[in-house]
Amino acid sequence: MAAVATDQSGAIVRWDRTAQDLLGYAAREVVGRHISDLLHPEADRSLGRSLWERAVTGRGVTGTVTAWHHDGHPLELEIWATPVPARTRGGTTVLVFVADAHAARAIRGSSAVWDGLFARSPVGIGVLDTQLRFLRVNPALQAMNGLPEAAHIGRRLVEILPGVNASDMEAAMRQVLEQGEPVLDSRRTGRTPADPDHDHVWSCSYVRLEDLDGHPIGLTATLIDITAQQQAELDAAAGRRRLALINEATAKIGTSLDLERTAQELADAAVPDLADAATVDVLDSLATSSDVGPGLVGGIALRRLGKAPLTGSPATDTLAPLGRTLTFPANAPTPRCSPPAAPTASPAWTPRPSPPPPATPPPPPRSWPWACTRS
Repeated sequence: MAAVATDQSGAIVRWDRTAQDLLGYAAREVVGRHISDLLHPEADRSLGRSLWERAVTGRGVTGTVTAWHHDGHPLELEIWATPVPARTRGGTTVLVFVADAHAARAIRGSSAVWDGLFARSPVGIGVLDTQLRFLRVNPALQAMNGLPEAAHIGRRLVEILPGVNASDMEAAMRQVLEQGEPVLDSRRTGRTPADPDHDHVWSCSYVRLEDLDGHPIGLTATLIDITAQQQAELDAAAGRRRLALINEATAKIGTSLDLERTAQELADAAVPDLADAATVDVLDSLATSSDVGPGLVGGIALRRLGKAPLTGSPATDTLAPLGRTLTFPANAPTPRCSPPAAPTASPAWTPRPSPPPPATPPPPPRSWPWACTRS
């Protein structure tokens, strides 16, 4: 904004550098001339004189006039004129502030747009200084954090929200301040007072604010709660993994009528996508003949036909080897899988090292699996 001053007769007595940049006239070209002489030849110069005369009588005035640029083109200006006492010899000096009307309207429009966006946007918006302290937060961000604006102002994220990964977020903000490049879609996770019993995920973006010389003066942060979207993505990914496992199992299981080979294929298909280790145990009577025998009533004898991984796993190294027949009482987890053929889970179990082999073969040991299903 340019600053121009006239005496009580309307003659220009001050012409600053901004006025020269705005209208193209050097101070020596305009000082002493009547201010209305700078209006466009086709404009109503009486308007300019009227505005100045009202100002010199002690009333501040505003208005829009068309001036004549030094290069010969018209330029619409907004002016604000106010009288001030003259420093010498009494009288009155009129101080006139001048701005490009188009630019002034754009600024007012931008300010209105920004204020409306800030207040009504469903996106959380915060403005922070170079020390990462909040200067302003909009209602959406207040709702996300579960804290009023007064609880934010002058404080850092690590101070007000210890339940989220605030240190990671502040590291991203410092990167923006130091390097000037925006950070987009940085994930904030955790809990806030708005919903202290559930974890949330937010997508955060940070942009540096700079002065006219390009020096950082702060940054803006925008946040969107993507918890539902994130869960949907996780569910979709899990569904894709299950479908891929089914397709892989369909291709690998049942390639032969051999029972032992099929059992091993089933164990291999379960590791590592479903479990770290898996065994496939078949009714001993079925492994030796086609008769299933008495089934699961009164206990069970199973023969281990499949195990994965075959080596290198503490769990499977400890479990009974392939071909071993295992006897379980009726109250063991394995017989309890049926009826109604529901999976059974046992408490966590830590494998123990196998003892050295005895001099004479012992009776078949009992082995308690972690989980079992009936086929």
